[in-house]
Amino acid sequence: MVVKSEFLIPTLVCGALIAAQGDCLHAFQETKAKTGNETIPTHAATEKHRSEFPARVQRLVFSTDGQHVAGEDLRTIVIWDVSTGKEKRRIPYMNGQIARLAFSPDGTHLMAGVLGKTIDMWEIASGRNVFSVPFPIGIAAFASGGKEIVGVPFSGEIQIRDAKDGALIREIPGRTATDRGYSLSPDSTILALGQPDKTIKLRSLDSGKDIFVFKAAAAGVGFSPSGKLLICQDRSENTEVIYDRKTGNIVQKFKFAKTPTRVAMSHDDKWFAAAIWSKDGSKISIREVATGNEVLTLQQGQDQPLALAFSPKGNLLAASSGELVQIWELSSSKVPPEKPKVDPPPVPKLSIKEKFRAKRTSDDGGKEMAFSADGQLLAVREKKGIIVHDIPVGKEIIFVLADDVYGKLGFTAEGNVLAHRKLAGELKEWDHSGKEISSIPLRFEANFLGLLPEGKGFVCGSRTRIVVCDAKGAIKKDRLNLIVLEEGATWDATVLSPNGYRVAQLVGARRVINVWRVETSSKVVLKHEESVVSMSFDASGKRLASASIDAVRIWDAQTGQMLNKIALNASAVAFSADGKWLAVGLPSRMAGDEERIYLFDAATGQVLHSWKSECGPQALAFSPRGHLLASIGHRLVQVVEISAR
Repeated sequence: MVVKSEFLIPTLVCGALIAAQGDCLHAFQETKAKTGNETIPTHAATEKHRSEFPARVQRLVFSTDGQHVAGEDLRTIVIWDVSTGKEKRRIPYMNGQIARLAFSPDGTHLMAGVLGKTIDMWEIASGRNVFSVPFPIGIAAFASGGKEIVGVPFSGEIQIRDAKDGALIREIPGRTATDRGYSLSPDSTILALGQPDKTIKLRSLDSGKDIFVFKAAAAGVGFSPSGKLLICQDRSENTEVIYDRKTGNIVQKFKFAKTPTRVAMSHDDKWFAAAIWSKDGSKISIREVATGNEVLTLQQGQDQPLALAFSPKGNLLAASSGELVQIWELSSSKVPPEKPKVDPPPVPKLSIKEKFRAKRTSDDGGKEMAFSADGQLLAVREKKGIIVHDIPVGKEIIFVLADDVYGKLGFTAEGNVLAHRKLAGELKEWDHSGKEISSIPLRFEANFLGLLPEGKGFVCGSRTRIVVCDAKGAIKKDRLNLIVLEEGATWDATVLSPNGYRVAQLVGARRVINVWRVETSSKVVLKHEESVVSMSFDASGKRLASASIDAVRIWDAQTGQMLNKIALNASAVAFSADGKWLAVGLPSRMAGDEERIYLFDAATGQVLHSWKSECGPQALAFSPRGHLLASIGHRLVQVVEISAR
């Protein structure tokens, strides 16, 4: 099986163990390839989309046609288009934590059961709340072809309500406080109840009577989407046991090194998926029910798996881990598909032309520099202040006397210079004449400050928190103050992604990089064998390049997975604005070494061009268009133009 992730949505799932409504778990096709006398199933999966959201989404459910998926994002229900990954509708609510989401069979309405409080119904097209009825809900589902709603409380009577207006139709005996686990069958006619005496009761919702009891050591219980099987969890042995619902006989046992946090089955009962979390991160194990054999392992991120769900057509498997939900498209073939013979794309022929150079005012100036939005101006931090160079004219136009400039430099949309004066505790703005035209006092002592594009705001951090501020210095979201940064962090090597989503910070003798997701306070840890000397995010904040004396590494900043490694003794790295190129600077650390700058294809690691550098590159920066590359060292500031030949 090969894997393909469709798009990413932050999700948190609470409540029942199994994501087992019939509209969540369905089949993917199996075919077999002959090898000698045995047949071996071959499977495939492909990544289609990725989307990111600022916070976790509670719940995950597909519409019955598989075209939409819904979840909860910070007390807002969000509905996405599966094919594009784009939001279709946001429905705000303030009632509490959602325990269950379900699309109506015709896809026009969305039902939400708010944990212990209400059952709510929304019209998707308008976002209108159709009704909200009080009910101490545990789980809820549509029944009778979408005409009714079944609500199951933590304890007490099960309610059957009209799906049009929420009116109560009837009540039947439900759960008691001693029940250990519970699940509704896909057709909402049978309730399975785990008991303290290690049995499972099956109760008819039509009669309200128990119709079958069998022995099962269940910490959690759930129906397969076909309704023919029951999945039970035995935590004492890290085992998932599958029973025949009608006979109570064991169909299969799956043993795991750790207890799965979520499990799911395909609609035809052939495949079983289990999400497992360990110190090495989270993964999904897909196994064949008939044989118990594992057919595929899917790697997720470092956070705990939270949900699993199959789409109605069975071609998608969705899984959440921490902030992300990955959706894999699954398929099968008789033999592994032959890769078409395609000539590799030609390596672009690039030429390098020097556009500007200037001597630095001292040998111990800073490494910070920034281009203006039009690429015409370059601001460089020197020992005694900030110098702004006019690149087309080839001369210095501004010198700002400010020896306490700390952190990153930037420009406003109008081309004014922005910088953080640490001792003054202010963010300053200067015009083209060097005149100070604004000053924004910071609300706390900031050790780090990064600027958002075109002066739209900034991100600043101290030992105890990181906050995002607007252009006037107002803190945008107080919940961001929950981040706690480690003692021993290297503040002069703290990098903000261009979109402000992530902060990368060196700790642990500069061999460990903490990548913080600013909005949610979540962290990914990247480990180097040698000290890191330079870092750069791509524009999306989803990739991070890091340089050390042994290699340049490109990381997936969302999961911590290393995407590429280039064996170079590097001193500086920088992504181009479009993320296609990675510039790497090589210093002269030993006699005879040549100072060079390399330009790589960021996706493949292929060398596109290299040239001798005269500045001993300590830092690199691309212009917003990507056609200019600036490098600074102890002696020189240099700007080259990159063009296709």
